[in-house]
Amino acid sequence: MKHQLAKKMYRIHGFCFDPCTVEMEHELKKTGLYEQYERRMMSGNMRAFADDIEAWVTETVSTSDNFVTEDGTIETWGGMSSDKANEIFKGMKEYVDYIRKKA
Repeated sequence: MKHQLAKKMYRIHGFCFDPCTVEMEHELKKTGLYEQYERRMMSGNMRAFADDIEAWVTETVSTSDNFVTEDGTIETWGGMSSDKANEIFKGMKEYVDYIRKKA
């Protein structure tokens, strides 16, 4: 794998960048299927993005932070109310559904 994109393309497609990915995409362009391939790749990225957003919001809302001060006392920061958490989850769900619908 000599090309700088070789490792990335191998993870995505399962084969090298030059000449494998280049030739595959060239054949898709010749047959008129490249636009469909491109849309499928982009929609896959958007679905993964929506999954990442959902996981990040869930993790962020459900965790509370504890800190130990200089005198040794433990302070709990975070402790979000359930109403605020439900509001955040509702907004996240609407956003993720919108992204998935467009993908």
